Amino acid sequence: MEKKDAKTGKSAEPVMRTIRWIPKSVRMPTAEDADAQGCVLIWDTNNGVMLTGYRNPYGVDRAPVTHWATPPQGPNRREETK
Repeated sequence: MEKKDAKTGKSAEPVMRTIRWIPKSVRMPTAEDADAQGCVLIWDTNNGVMLTGYRNPYGVDRAPVTHWATPPQGPNRREETK
């Protein structure tokens, strides 16, 4: 059964977003791939998912990092306040 928000009556179910992981061997991230703060997600084989600046040499360029992805957009704050 779908859960509804008590205030808005809208669906309170979590929204699933697909993250498309891109291997570093295919291409490196650019400014267009980053979020508004210049960050991308990276997959570090030692630490799992991490957030880093797309130009950070200690982020994407490190050996344990195999993939990167554009971060998903955050929640729509305007919808939450209606």
